[in-house]
Amino acid sequence: MMNLNGDEPQLAAIVAMKVERVKR
Repeated sequence: MMNLNGDEPQLAAIVAMKVERVKR
């Protein structure tokens, strides 16, 4: 995974969406 200054928020949102999908 690449951590770019400014992309962290997007990555966090994507991870949150993936987690929600897994939880369901």
